[in-house]
Amino acid sequence: MAAALATKPPAVDDFPAFYTAAQHPGAVYANTNSGMSGHFLPWLRIPSYAWMLQPFGALPYGTARVLWLIAIGVALALFALLWRGERRSIAMALCWSFPVAFGFALGQDTGFVLLIAAVAILLWLRNRFFLAGLCIAILAFKITFLFALAIPFLRSRRAAAGIGVGVAAQAGLSFAIEPGWVRHYLAVLRASALDPEPLKMIGIRSIASTLPYPRIAFALGFAALMIWLWHMVADAPIIDGVSSSLAIALIAAPHCYVYDGVLLIPLLAKFASFESWPGRAALFGLSPMPFLLILAGASRGTALLGGALLIFSTCMVLRHSVAVRRETDNQ
Repeated sequence: MAAALATKPPAVDDFPAFYTAAQHPGAVYANTNSGMSGHFLPWLRIPSYAWMLQPFGALPYGTARVLWLIAIGVALALFALLWRGERRSIAMALCWSFPVAFGFALGQDTGFVLLIAAVAILLWLRNRFFLAGLCIAILAFKITFLFALAIPFLRSRRAAAGIGVGVAAQAGLSFAIEPGWVRHYLAVLRASALDPEPLKMIGIRSIASTLPYPRIAFALGFAALMIWLWHMVADAPIIDGVSSSLAIALIAAPHCYVYDGVLLIPLLAKFASFESWPGRAALFGLSPMPFLLILAGASRGTALLGGALLIFSTCMVLRHSVAVRRETDNQ
């Protein structure tokens, strides 16, 4: 991580978008060229999230960035501590994760998603279903992940109510901060400069981008994954359901890059081993190899190969996890 931070070009940084939004929470989509050297770096969250980040915007840029990285590190550490599954494997996977290092280098906030998921599980296991739903609703700030991660919690009416209340509260705060935010947000999503390299995304979006009707292909793939996830987690323990949802949230996201690969860790770390093909597939998904293939600029095929291998490995582990759970239930 130190090497990544030391050798990274200053212009390759996503934190300026967070910093600018924190300084101007009422106009988060107006500063689309908030990146260094004037390159396109839009705000892809909702205004309420920018409002919560205002303390960072009140600090000098250098200080704010250091504290931001510390906050991300603390979030990952708390996730490993609070996770109710294989915590030792989780901690080891985090320490050698290429997406974690890449996220630190760019100042990305995906680590907060893992912490929110861990806290929501803890609340669920303590029968605080409404609070669990309220907690998972925080992911409205990264709306593309919320669709999948809400599914394991919808089996409880109280959790579903918590999700509804949480999303409504954040939407209401966003409208209070910036009344026309939905229109501006959609305009940013339609910008041609938003996805200059779709093949370097690590979900079905990269594969769909190579097909004749990419939007239709992505929509069909997204729907199929959500339906598959719904059936997978219908009777699963909440930890298994959330682990699967994190993986599907990544694969089905319309906009995700290598740093978002940390969402695979809870699922893959549980099954990683040399003893079976699913275990080897999990080890492959945890290794730097697929992510380096995605980032390689040698050819379009290299990035597509890395993404396809990562999706295939993850789906193999998902199927294996369902088979193991059902076998355990039968016994």
